[in-house]
Amino acid sequence: MLTVNRLRGAWSERVDRFLMLTAFARDFFAEHAGIPLHKMRVKPNAVQDPGVGDGGGGYALYAGRLSEEKGIRTLLEAANQGLAIPLRIAGSGPLEKEVRSAHAQGKVEYLGPQSQEQIRSLMQRAALLLTPSQWYEGLPMVIPEAYGTGLPIIASQVGSLASLIIPEQTGLLVEPGNAKSLADATRKLVDAPALLAKLRAGARKAYESDYRPETNMALLTAIYDELLTEN
Repeated sequence: MLTVNRLRGAWSERVDRFLMLTAFARDFFAEHAGIPLHKMRVKPNAVQDPGVGDGGGGYALYAGRLSEEKGIRTLLEAANQGLAIPLRIAGSGPLEKEVRSAHAQGKVEYLGPQSQEQIRSLMQRAALLLTPSQWYEGLPMVIPEAYGTGLPIIASQVGSLASLIIPEQTGLLVEPGNAKSLADATRKLVDAPALLAKLRAGARKAYESDYRPETNMALLTAIYDELLTEN
């Protein structure tokens, strides 16, 4: 389908603007689908302000699907190696049995599926969000939601995550599938309260600039204004 539309000139002649969720998606489609860079604009999704938390719960959090591509086995191995902080896991999926086993061994605390309101509360109290995905993501909504609560993120350096997490500003990036790298990064932040406080401020700043509905709408309006000016 990509090749057919490229040959028909759909990307270069029939569309004035493509909205991409991340810089990674923009560059990916420029390379693999032949969409001209000048026709693409990055506009992430917005989320309502969840409210800044205090991070005083003293735990790391994973919230999402419990599946292999999400890096759950890497997460459990990192917890087994020691994170220097308790790990709470919220969600469900095909690897739930393995998470329950780790819970039974006292390695993690499994919370099961949680409502959006419960996830927001967990984020407000968490010290860190761990996102060890091993495959490309679009724009996981846990990213802007976490940023809204001022929650720093340790994520895999893969796909869009590598452009959504700003090292030493909003979180840290680690090698995908590498449990030691994930555990080391977690311990680094636990042992550096000043850096963690800096990342909390940076996370909230990222929400304000990119994911707040008002600023996000202003970005979309600017893209429409640009098109009207051109045409």
